[in-house]
Order: sequence, then structure tokens, then C-alpha cells
Amino acid sequence: MRFAAFILPLLLLIGCSSTRPDANLPPQYAAAPDSDSVLSAPVYTLAADPAVNRFLAEVADAFLRHDWRALAYTVDAEEYAAQFAFMKSEDRADADVVSQILEETFGLNTVGNTLFPDGLRRADRPFAGLSRLRHVEITAVDASGEIRQVDGQVSLADRTKRSLSFFVTNQDGAWRVVVPQG
Repeated sequence: MRFAAFILPLLLLIGCSSTRPDANLPPQYAAAPDSDSVLSAPVYTLAADPAVNRFLAEVADAFLRHDWRALAYTVDAEEYAAQFAFMKSEDRADADVVSQILEETFGLNTVGNTLFPDGLRRADRPFAGLSRLRHVEITAVDASGEIRQVDGQVSLADRTKRSLSFFVTNQDGAWRVVVPQG
């Protein structure tokens, strides 16, 4: 009985805790939907630094779970907010802006390397391209420098592959994905 009295509050504490501040999210995060699938997180040993490997696993896991909000939290917050403000217009939905930022940040919105079969994004279905992802593989990490290039590939629902390319940097002890500006 004493064991149950100890475990119940601990389970409640764990169940109520969260690493993401979902209350009062700014629009650049609120527009990114949470996970729509559950897959196991990959384990990476590509970089000599275990913190980089854990971060890359977090990024790949967010992709695999289609948790676009978690993916948005992996990017540099200031760069993300600046790009969101730059791309946002009155007639453009927040979700469309968020999905385009994520696609461009991870190199998935370039000529010949788009997530859309016809190469055209659709504002009415902003996460349709990202939702086609079925597998993520990170194959290389630049071993040195303040900004490191990460390369890999993604497999889509139709079994085609696209290149994945992005940059990460360490900011005050935490790794973050660099958001291209402009």
C-alpha cells in the first residue's frame, strides 16, 4: 500500500509534465499540428558529440511522427519568428507559412526536390507535402565548425526519395536547426 501511495503521485507528476509550452502559443507554433502517428525514435551515432546525435534523433523522430509542432521547436526560435513575419501576409494562413518554412529549412522545397508530385504547394492543404513522409534517414553530419551541415534522405508515401539537407548550430548548450532567411 505504501508503494501505491508513492507511485500514484509520481505517475501524475510525470503525466502532467511537458517539454513544450502549449498554452498561449504564438501563431508560428500554434499553426503547426501535433503528431498524427507514433513511430519509434531512431538512434544516431554519426557525430562524435552525443548531444548532436540525441538532437538529430529528436528531429528525425518529429518527422517520423508527423509532429510538425515538435519539428518547429527544433529550429532557432528567433530565426523562425523572423522568417514567419517575413512570409506572413493577411491573405495567407499561418499553417501555410509554417509548412513552407519547415520544407525550406530542411531542403525539401527546391526545384527537383519538392514534396509535391507536381512540384506545386497548395495553400488549402499546407501540410499535405510533409504528411507524405514515411521514412527519414540522416546519413552524414559535418564534424566540425559552429554550424554543421546535416544530410540525409526522406522516403515518401509513393516510395520516391528526396534529399534532406539542413544546418544545425549550438546555442548556449542547446542544438538548434538554422532557418534560412529571405
